[in-house]
Amino acid sequence: MTKKITLIIVLSVLSLNVFAQDYQKSIGVRLGLSNGITYKQFISSSNAFEVIGNVQFYSGNTYIGLAGEYLWSWGLTEGLSWFVGPGASTGIWTGNSSGFNIALNGMVGLEYKFNIPLALSVDLHPHFYFMNGVGFAPLIGSLSVRYTF
Repeated sequence: MTKKITLIIVLSVLSLNVFAQDYQKSIGVRLGLSNGITYKQFISSSNAFEVIGNVQFYSGNTYIGLAGEYLWSWGLTEGLSWFVGPGASTGIWTGNSSGFNIALNGMVGLEYKFNIPLALSVDLHPHFYFMNGVGFAPLIGSLSVRYTF
């Protein structure tokens, strides 16, 4: 019985990789707590990097930043995948609390690639800031709309 359950688990994990991404690059916009532009490029069928230029407005302050993520992606069903990965970001705050900031961050989310050159994704992008004040922002989430090619 244990061997049968183990085989079922192994086959289930392997089947997650059956649905490879059907695009190599994408560019688009991010909308949410942090708005901006995004560029995503796959370097293999399940590995990608994403670069995000963003602007955030919070309590009379403006944040302008750049983030980079390394993402692992697994297909759930045709067109739908989930992804997770680490990254880092840097930027500047202007306003009441100005200064330069560096953060370690991660990303987890879902992406749906339509049969047209369009992908939608929703993600959480938590940050641990360690310059210009230490802090943790766990709920930075966004919806991305990307043109794929």
